[in-house]
Amino acid sequence: MKKRSVCMLISEHPYEDARIFEREAKSLVGAGYNVTMLVPQFKGTLLGIEGAPLKKKVEPFCEAGVTIIPYEATNVQSQFTLDQTKEHSRTLAKCGAEIDADVYHAHEPSSLVAAVQIKRTKPHAKVIFDSHELVIDARAKTSNRRQRQYENVFRELLKDVDALITVSPSIAKDCYDHGYKGPSELIYNAPRLSSPPKLKQSIRTIGYVGTVTKEKGNWHKLLELASESNYHVKVIGGASKFTEPLGIPKKLQNRIHIRGWVPYRHIAAELQDVDVGWIDMDLSTALNRDYALPNKFFSYLDAGVPVLVNRCKDMRNFIERYSCGASVPKSVANAQDYLKQLALMEGNLSTFSRNARNVMETTASWEKMEIRLIELYGALFEHRNCQIVQSFSFVLTYCNSRNIC
Repeated sequence: MKKRSVCMLISEHPYEDARIFEREAKSLVGAGYNVTMLVPQFKGTLLGIEGAPLKKKVEPFCEAGVTIIPYEATNVQSQFTLDQTKEHSRTLAKCGAEIDADVYHAHEPSSLVAAVQIKRTKPHAKVIFDSHELVIDARAKTSNRRQRQYENVFRELLKDVDALITVSPSIAKDCYDHGYKGPSELIYNAPRLSSPPKLKQSIRTIGYVGTVTKEKGNWHKLLELASESNYHVKVIGGASKFTEPLGIPKKLQNRIHIRGWVPYRHIAAELQDVDVGWIDMDLSTALNRDYALPNKFFSYLDAGVPVLVNRCKDMRNFIERYSCGASVPKSVANAQDYLKQLALMEGNLSTFSRNARNVMETTASWEKMEIRLIELYGALFEHRNCQIVQSFSFVLTYCNSRNIC
């Protein structure tokens, strides 16, 4: 029997993206699918996870059983349009059509435009939209007229989507609110289970994973956390290549440790000496951050690290349900707010740590998410409904029954 073929359409993410390549693509290959990824390169260069140039003048290549085909991309906006004259969508749609896949798996709104264009010329093809983020953000600085245009386009695109994947319950609800009526699955940005965490060292350490920006992981707050507490700070990641390097005051140089960017598979080991995983989101300009359940959230839990976050809806709900950390009850929290919450957490860190690891082992690890992904693909081809959510009216009941909300 001929293997089913999957073409992942990518317009913004780097090819090594943890969710797309490390988890979904590799899992689909392991389940017997032929997987091709169409990934953007800019002026002949593939970009790495942190946005730095990775490889120049790349020809198609195979990695971990995944065929990776770079295409020359233009600058991609977060906004999108059905206008087929748009250069980027047209280029990606043309490349995707040449693959002649059974499934086109789109990872951004702009790549969803390409997937829909392909489907309208190949009616046999299936389209999966993998909504990593909120598509229509009510807090974005966009005029009402433009916002309505985007909403109309999104509703039109969703009519051609055969299956929906989202990273959080709130993002799933938003897609149904915009008229989606098909099956969906909630698939967390969770890693595979790492080795069981070791006992923490005596020095208390706050960990931060990812890019440090004023919107996510505010550097000034981290400096104050280190300055005003007994905690050390460890950053696994750092500044974007587009910004200045992170400056550490001389008096804090023995308390703040910047590990830099490490391969995805090494993050769990880097978190072994971390006691609290910090997430700070600026919610004022992005509703998406309120709904987020990011990679770092589950990396912390996998390593048995309790999470401390400001009042982000979906993370707060998860933390409260599984008692695996704490949230500051403010949408805009300062360093003093976090320090107060750290003091309240202190006596429960061991319990929070055990709960964090336990929820990954029983519910949220990639081993569990992989099953959902493969079931969704199977149902798509076999016309089964099985465990797949059929409309948002069932989402919350469904999530509760499977302990995933």
